Amino acid sequence: MGRIGKFLSLGLKLVPYIGVAINTIEMVASTIKELRGPAKKQAVLDAVTKGLPIVENLIDRDVVNDSKVVEAVGDFIDAYVSLQNAIAAVKASKGTGEPVE
Repeated sequence: MGRIGKFLSLGLKLVPYIGVAINTIEMVASTIKELRGPAKKQAVLDAVTKGLPIVENLIDRDVVNDSKVVEAVGDFIDAYVSLQNAIAAVKASKGTGEPVE
C-alpha cells in the first residue's frame, strides 16, 4: 500500500473514534455551561489527540504533531457537527411543513 493509501487508511480508522469523542463531549457539555462553541471543539481535539499515540504505535508514524492531521481532524469535527445539526433540524421540522434552512 502506498503512502496515500496508508494515510487514507489511518483517516478511515479515526472517523469512528472522532465520532465517539464528539458524542462524549456533547454529553459532558450538557452539564457544563462553559463548554460551548470553540471550547467544546477544543475539548474534542484534545480528546482525539490524546488517543492518537495508541494509533501512532500501531502505524509507527507521528501524527499527533503533524499540523495537517490536526487541521484535518478539526475540519472533520466541524463537518460532523454540521451534519448532526442538519439532521436534528430535519427531525425537528417534521410535521411542521416548514422547510429546513
